[in-house]
Amino acid sequence: MILTANARARRGFTLVELMVAASMCVLGMWLFTWLYKQGLDSFRTAKAQADLMSQERSVIELLRRDLSADHFLDEDRKPNHGRRLSDQLRTLGPGYALPRGGYFQANGTGPTNTEATDADGFVSWRANHALRFTVVLPGGTPDKQFSVQTPAAGGQQYGGVGAEVAYFLVVAGRTPGGVQLYDLYRRQRLVALNDDYAQAYSGFLNRPGPVLNMPDVGEVFALRSTAGPAQVATFADLRANPALRVPFTPVTAAGRVGDDKILSNVVSFETKYTGTRGPTYTGRAFPDLFTTTNSDYPYDWLPANFDTGNNPQLRLTGVQVRLRVWNPKTLHARQTSVVVDL
Repeated sequence: MILTANARARRGFTLVELMVAASMCVLGMWLFTWLYKQGLDSFRTAKAQADLMSQERSVIELLRRDLSADHFLDEDRKPNHGRRLSDQLRTLGPGYALPRGGYFQANGTGPTNTEATDADGFVSWRANHALRFTVVLPGGTPDKQFSVQTPAAGGQQYGGVGAEVAYFLVVAGRTPGGVQLYDLYRRQRLVALNDDYAQAYSGFLNRPGPVLNMPDVGEVFALRSTAGPAQVATFADLRANPALRVPFTPVTAAGRVGDDKILSNVVSFETKYTGTRGPTYTGRAFPDLFTTTNSDYPYDWLPANFDTGNNPQLRLTGVQVRLRVWNPKTLHARQTSVVVDL
């Protein structure tokens, strides 16, 4: 008897089937990679927006603290002892009295670059405004006084309750679309409240073996004179002589702490004010200051360089700060506004 084996034929994969399976695997891997990349991009975008919001929040809080603080020395003849800007200018007209000490100066004229008009007729713009003013903190705990250290690593610490602060923009590149970008600086120098404080500061700076060289002293303190021994300026000196005030330029002392670039990629830094005009006010060609109804009413641009040391015939009671920042990661600009009573 002859035995025969029934060999069952085993069917294999065809080349077409292998190619289809490989294509599906590649497609699945691509889809998974794309979804992962989208999730990662979304996370990065959200983080970039959160970081920018955190930076803006810090800047706004710093601005709010500086602007809402006292700016002038006590005067018994003025409401609230004339400490705040609105109290300092409560007496308008010929009876206005210059501050005994301290100043508030603002460059807040109209927009520097009009962009477009929306469907409601409101115009958007970019502004390059600046502020500088004296500030008086209550003192006591470290968070209620000013502090400056130089050099940054293990340097000498200087502190006090009086200072002058400046906010200004410095040119720093452009967006891909060609819009001008700036860095926002906050510059700070210590100021003596009166002659007694000035003598104490000056005696400390001029003791044997000075900690700072004269150029660096002028970055930490507002100086009345740099000829010979350092003479620290008082609030009264800065009120009477604008040439002594902190300049709108970045700090030059190496390692200085207390004067920093506080925000980058700024598109616009705009300040508008509300208040009242004196009876003999003639500082603007338009008679409608603080009264024109618009999107920012009752806030308006100032007519020119406002300075409490030159009898401006304006009483400012509030400020609106509008800050627009470009985010290079999301390629969008974010705008934040804050209103502070003065």
